[in-house]
Amino acid sequence: MEDSNFPPFLVKFLPQLSIFIGMFIGLLLPVFIVIVQTNPQIVTETKLYKIVGSWSARRYTWYLNRNHVSSDNDEHDITVSELNVYPVKSLRKVAIEVSKLDALGLENDRRLMIVRRTVDMYDVERWRFLTQRQCSSLATIDATVSDDNHLIKLSVENGKKSVDIDISQEKIMQGDKLVAGIWDDKVVVSDISSEDARQFIYNVVEKEVKLDPSLGITEPNDVRLVSILPLSKHQRASDESYMPLAALQGNGSSPNVALSDGYPILIANEASLAELNRKIVAKSKPEIPMSRFRPNIVVKGAKAFEEDEWKAIEIEGNVFHVVKGKN
Repeated sequence: MEDSNFPPFLVKFLPQLSIFIGMFIGLLLPVFIVIVQTNPQIVTETKLYKIVGSWSARRYTWYLNRNHVSSDNDEHDITVSELNVYPVKSLRKVAIEVSKLDALGLENDRRLMIVRRTVDMYDVERWRFLTQRQCSSLATIDATVSDDNHLIKLSVENGKKSVDIDISQEKIMQGDKLVAGIWDDKVVVSDISSEDARQFIYNVVEKEVKLDPSLGITEPNDVRLVSILPLSKHQRASDESYMPLAALQGNGSSPNVALSDGYPILIANEASLAELNRKIVAKSKPEIPMSRFRPNIVVKGAKAFEEDEWKAIEIEGNVFHVVKGKN
């Protein structure tokens, strides 16, 4: 065991403190997670191990080992059944079999987003994220990244209408820099959208935005496709509200996150959704598909809602700290 910089009395009561805090978090399906990376990829059908006691500070990595995983008889039956990335925030998912991991989560996940122009009371131009919450038609757009990560194709109607957009690092560095709002966060992004790209996006959302003048979208130039800056320059901290000590970086700060709502990765449990749908159907209401939750990782073999009690999980040597439920 490494020597601790924490006062002995604090270390002694950390488990109790973690349980006390957890009682008030109220985890729901699914859970958000942040990463302590040891192996830079995950693969579908690989095993998931539940880890307890991740209340410890990050320097206590000795605690996160197989000797401290849950002793349930069925723990080895929990596997990854789906891996999904969303190259553009709020557009359609891309199902994959293998995903590389980097400091922001799964590769190519929510690194791009669509923003809309707004003007404040002082006539200052601002930019704000646009999602399916405002324009459900965004759910009709497929986004496919080329193998070399240099191009993204946006398409609708099974590819009948499409546009290719340069997303190379050179293009990102050359693009106009904008400050865009995501909830309460502000993040510097690069405008990588060509005129064709803006026209394509506007054509998709046009009918909806005309019904909602408050969005301020009246022409193609009111919407842009933007990208995060390269990893070395991108700055947007994960939400600290539910951040466990074990997930903090070496300097005590929260890890960076790309353009997701608050945390890098979303995980969902097949059994939890099945149980939820059982209750919904019993009330004569239609089932909810897994896609509604937009998860990155879906697991099978776990009990319904047992993820509410997970402190951390391990997949392919990567430790993921459970942060909070999505409600």
